[in-house]
Amino acid sequence: MLTGLKRKSVQPMAAALGVPEQNLGHFVGVSSWDAWEVTPRLAARTVRVLEPTV
Repeated sequence: MLTGLKRKSVQPMAAALGVPEQNLGHFVGVSSWDAWEVTPRLAARTVRVLEPTV
C-alpha cells in the first residue's frame, strides 16, 4: 500500500492510509516501545518476508 509513495514522510503516508496526519505523526514520534526489544523481532520478520540472499 505504501510502497508506491515517492516520499515516506508522515503527510503522504497519512493521506494514503486515510488517517489524520497528526495521529500518525504522534504514533511514529512518541513510542513507548523499547527499541532493544522491538528491533530483533522486526529484523527476524523482515528476513522471513523478504527472504534476502547474499
